[in-house]
Amino acid sequence: MTDKLFTDCLQYIAKCNVRDLNIEVRRPALITKLNFNFVEASNLLVRVSLCGIIVSDFNHVGAQPFNNLKVMNLHSVRVNDTILPNVRSLTIMDCSRVLKVDAMAISSIRSFHFKGGNASFYLQGDAFTDLYMYLDYRTTICCLISTEWFDNTIGKTSKLTALTICSNTLQAISLLLNDGRLPQLAKVNFQMLTELQLVIDDKQPVDLDSIFTFLRNCQCPNLKKIFVQLSTISDVQGVDDSPNLVKNRPAVGLENLEIVKITNLTWNNLEMQLVNFLFSQAINLHKMFLVSPNPFPLNMPGLLKEAVDKGQIVLTKSDDAMCWSFHSEAFANL
Repeated sequence: MTDKLFTDCLQYIAKCNVRDLNIEVRRPALITKLNFNFVEASNLLVRVSLCGIIVSDFNHVGAQPFNNLKVMNLHSVRVNDTILPNVRSLTIMDCSRVLKVDAMAISSIRSFHFKGGNASFYLQGDAFTDLYMYLDYRTTICCLISTEWFDNTIGKTSKLTALTICSNTLQAISLLLNDGRLPQLAKVNFQMLTELQLVIDDKQPVDLDSIFTFLRNCQCPNLKKIFVQLSTISDVQGVDDSPNLVKNRPAVGLENLEIVKITNLTWNNLEMQLVNFLFSQAINLHKMFLVSPNPFPLNMPGLLKEAVDKGQIVLTKSDDAMCWSFHSEAFANL
């Protein structure tokens, strides 16, 4: 398809008053050729999902006001504008050229999802009700370790109800806390947070210290669900020789936790410590779902074995029929 033909299609779509638009380019050779120009788009659009194309001219003098636009999903696109639309939900995934995300001027935004490498963030924290932040293997921790980075990301998100962070983000926060550079974090209470999801990068083992540091310092009195997505790499070195990192840990405020789900378990030492830690901390736990393709270990501690027999801990090889996290459901609908 030529760029001219693509533009003609956009003009025709605009004449049809389309409200939900999904454009996906699967041929890599076309990614640098097709340009989604907002000048040609309908101002009746409510939801736009774009994948594998160029996005430009949203703020062009001839562009429509797009007062109806509520949801924008960008996946593997090249964005030529630095000012983003005034939407309620914004998703930016694997857009390698996006180096800065400035959502301070988006007064209506309530939901922000980001997955990619190094980028600067300026988020209007008090507006968000859900936040997904996955900084992949290209992101170096030293780029994150600053109080300015924390303030511009989750430092002011007191109204969050659902939060997903990756292991890179988790380590950055932990290092800032242990270094004494985030004394203000003691004042950050996620009073409305009901769901937390931790995504462990495939190149890393589970970091128990960082998880404990985060839970201990970020008060989440209404947290009801925790999801942990472990690395899918089963041969992480050295984890079976690690010392007990959760023994005699003080309570971290998980009294209201009802649901725990851990996926990709290989039953190594660190993972079993995580299971034991969350089970012991959640005194009002209803269900713990443990998802693993591997057989259940015979040396499971007695309390965990008893919980399995009672049905409080559910062992399964697939999580297709299990409860999903908020962001898993959100991404399934992209």
